[in-house]
Amino acid sequence: MGIGNGCRILTANCMTLPRHAALSLLNDMSDIQVAIEGEDAVSATEELLSISGISGSYTTPDETEREGTLVTIATIVGIVGGTMAIAEQIRKWYLEYKQHKSSNKIVKVLIVGKNGERLLLEGATAEQIQRILNS
Repeated sequence: MGIGNGCRILTANCMTLPRHAALSLLNDMSDIQVAIEGEDAVSATEELLSISGISGSYTTPDETEREGTLVTIATIVGIVGGTMAIAEQIRKWYLEYKQHKSSNKIVKVLIVGKNGERLLLEGATAEQIQRILNS
């Protein structure tokens, strides 16, 4: 579900998002953005944004629900503290959601830095996440 549909475009490293969600990511590069795809995207996004040191908000593009795949777009507008500590927390959050948090789970997470650099969190190290946070 959610991959290969003609209404979707490739955004990075084989992650496809509904066209509306992908365009949202590409249009505003002034903040760090995180796209989360999966049935548990909303609660996963809320938990991501509750990490100490991260401030931001998220949206759920209407088009994603109609297509049967839930995607949220989180915008991180502020990071307080060291980016390595935040990167480690983001990696821990991702691993917990992928492995234990929910039976619905999240399918994919893509983080886009201020400079447009993209990173899928699948297999990403804390150092790679930090590089995106610092971009």
